[in-house]
Amino acid sequence: MSTIASLEGNFLRGVSYNLDIGLLTDELLNTNGLTLGSDGMLYGIHEAINYFAIENNQTGGLYQLNPNTGKTQLLHLFHGRNIENFAISPENYQSLNQGFGRPLFGIIEASNKKLYGIASKGGSDNRGGIYSYDMVSGTYNKLADFSAQQGGLGYDPSSPLIEGPNGNLYGVLKWSNSNGNGWLYEININNNTVSIVTSLAAAGYSISDTVMQISYNPSENKIYGTKEVFSGLNAGGGIYSYNFNNQTVTNEAIITTAQTATLGSYGNGISPVAADGFLYFTTLSREEIMQGAY
Repeated sequence: MSTIASLEGNFLRGVSYNLDIGLLTDELLNTNGLTLGSDGMLYGIHEAINYFAIENNQTGGLYQLNPNTGKTQLLHLFHGRNIENFAISPENYQSLNQGFGRPLFGIIEASNKKLYGIASKGGSDNRGGIYSYDMVSGTYNKLADFSAQQGGLGYDPSSPLIEGPNGNLYGVLKWSNSNGNGWLYEININNNTVSIVTSLAAAGYSISDTVMQISYNPSENKIYGTKEVFSGLNAGGGIYSYNFNNQTVTNEAIITTAQTATLGSYGNGISPVAADGFLYFTTLSREEIMQGAY
């Protein structure tokens, strides 16, 4: 192991001192690591650039790291909604004041050479939303707002983005239209539209932990994910799937109340299909590992 870059002297160093640890919630730590771009550069997000930004939960940054030189470059500053600049026009102020803040869950590069990511704050309803960054042109684009309004997309992102069929990207929201059982949504990378695919209510309830990884199995054309709890005696949670071939949601595996002492409860993550053909997923309360082949 070797050090690629030091925080000393770069813009990220501000998060490493004068920090009130009480302000660090689980959500503030969901950066999901670095992404290696097709251009050979590493890309990452940070939820806040300095102490003040973390305190207000509104800013953050998308940055590039050159693995050859160890230099970092800030590509986009997320300013959130709390912008106070009375020297600009009302139109520009309104645009700035609906910007996204507090990016989370890392970023993913799609086949169109664009990076896509999630923010949990800012936007028209201060629920965050989806953004993209074109690595070729250096252009940032706000794609869609998460919203608690009836008829809106929904809110409370509960998974990072993954690539699914046709190169489109998928993620999970907990809430949409007053239903908190979980919702699968899609980003069409050809026209940059974001839409709900389906409710996950058929798999029981509920999705609420903010670090739930989902996984796509191309051989089955299914997305797999975990839920914290299922109804009735299935109180430990388990695994659900969405089948793109027949558009059905299935409760694939459960942890019964009697099994929680050994298997744990509150499912909170699932791996891609491993070389042995198994899926592996974790539970939060005991952090035990389960495996299954589906």
